[in-house]
Amino acid sequence: MILSDRIETPIGNMTLLARDGVMLLLEFEDATDRVAREMKLRFGTEDVQPADDPFGLSTKIRAYFGGDLHAIDGIPTDGGGTDFQRRVWAELKRIPCGVTISYGELARRLNVRELTIDQAP
Repeated sequence: MILSDRIETPIGNMTLLARDGVMLLLEFEDATDRVAREMKLRFGTEDVQPADDPFGLSTKIRAYFGGDLHAIDGIPTDGGGTDFQRRVWAELKRIPCGVTISYGELARRLNVRELTIDQAP
């Protein structure tokens, strides 16, 4: 079962979806159509049930927006996507808080010389 919570943040209300301790989605509340489409594509007709702070994830997101930038370190996530997208997201999660890298550096870390049509979503 997928659990849903509404989180108020300084940049707008967000919807968090989680299952089995893993954050599946964190999206602005005004993107309900996109969220519904994503849930249908990824999970078919699986129910989404409201929950208060599923798996403590909402607390971590609130702490992050409260200034504890490391509160979200280690949150298990599953954003779906192609194998290539999953590789990119995994590499992005390895970038320490406060550090920036270029797209070129990201490509180097992924050992990608150029994006091919097979890698595009």
